[in-house]
Amino acid sequence: MGLLGAGTAGLLTAAGMYMLGGPSRPTTIGVGTTGQAVILYGDWP
Repeated sequence: MGLLGAGTAGLLTAAGMYMLGGPSRPTTIGVGTTGQAVILYGDWP
């Protein structure tokens, strides 16, 4: 479980860094959970 948490934190950090270095247009991304999975949705750059 610890490695899963560390992997998730790394993935979210990488996604955040990608968004900050991306184009200047606004991006809408959301995160949701279904109880068994995490879902990322929105307008990806």
